[in-house]
Amino acid sequence: MSISESQKCKQFVKIVNNLKCWRQFKSDFILLHVPNESIKPTMEYRRHLVAMGMVVGASDYLVLHKNGWAAIEFKRDDKAKRNGLTERQKAFKEQCEQLEIPYLLTCDPHEAVEFIKSLL
Repeated sequence: MSISESQKCKQFVKIVNNLKCWRQFKSDFILLHVPNESIKPTMEYRRHLVAMGMVVGASDYLVLHKNGWAAIEFKRDDKAKRNGLTERQKAFKEQCEQLEIPYLLTCDPHEAVEFIKSLL
């Protein structure tokens, strides 16, 4: 059975927080969750969010660190294997690549932790 993207994200944050507690990660990066879950807001509220700067298709997490930033997108196992990005997620990923911003598409929280370690 596949674990949901939300469960993967929660597992990832728990691992990162545990590593920080055990000082395997210093406080040399900031992990930001982009609240872009696929809730069904009204069109008026969606326009309001976009007007405030919401980027449709942005990755689940942004990692800010002294050398720049990176993006992490989680997918369920089966979707990640098929590169299950929406058209807007693909556009965001391409924009990151054009700007030479590291981007990880994964279904494995441990892979995401190793990705962060490689940035620091």
